[in-house]
Amino acid sequence: MKLHDFGKHNRGEFHRLALGLQKAAGHAVLSIDLRGHGESTLRKKPDGTEETLAPDRLKTTDFAAMISMDLEVAKRFLMAKQHAKELNIDRLVLIVAGQMGSVVALNWTYQDWSWKQTPFLRQGQDVKALVLLSPASGFKSLKTSPAFTHPYVTSGLSVLLVASRTESEYKQLHNRFNGKGRFKAEDASPEDRAKRQDLFMYPIDTDLRGTALLSPELPVNKYILQFINLRVVQRGEDFPWKSRERKTT
Repeated sequence: MKLHDFGKHNRGEFHRLALGLQKAAGHAVLSIDLRGHGESTLRKKPDGTEETLAPDRLKTTDFAAMISMDLEVAKRFLMAKQHAKELNIDRLVLIVAGQMGSVVALNWTYQDWSWKQTPFLRQGQDVKALVLLSPASGFKSLKTSPAFTHPYVTSGLSVLLVASRTESEYKQLHNRFNGKGRFKAEDASPEDRAKRQDLFMYPIDTDLRGTALLSPELPVNKYILQFINLRVVQRGEDFPWKSRERKTT
């Protein structure tokens, strides 16, 4: 699933990458317009009338609702495909760009891994990997601090960070992802590193940022495909397809 940045950004910026993931590896891909962006600009008011949303008119509650509502709607769509056996939701990868995309994705990952589990229904725990293009630690009223209180985010989640060398926040985030339980690639043999490394950082010699890093002139699309293959596809036995229908007694 792909999330764009704030402003004049939309899901179309991921089109080339989406086609590449589908054609090269047969991945199911969902790119969405978050509220106020792209084609997600109409909202029905309590009185039944509609209002037009735009990035500069979004309120604090709208950014929070991207996490609690927009992505949950997208997740329900994916779950329907899961029930139809058209994809495996347990191999969910988020590919996100910029300040808004990265902060929304991190907070939703935290939410996904914080649902209370029951004997009758597994809730969440589906996000297995995160690709962050030009990430940030905060955006508007949203912060990433809550996400880094979860041990899965700091030590279990597979993460790829890509940014221009002129940026700085990706290094800070790399340190926060590098939790106590994280595999330490620098201390491992090349063979062990190839199998177990789950935190990657690629600074690029360019002034481009966000989805602009997906330019065909840069190797970023290749890095993303390799990362997904290494941390999700090759670990297929760890994430087998399982029915997620509610169990009955």
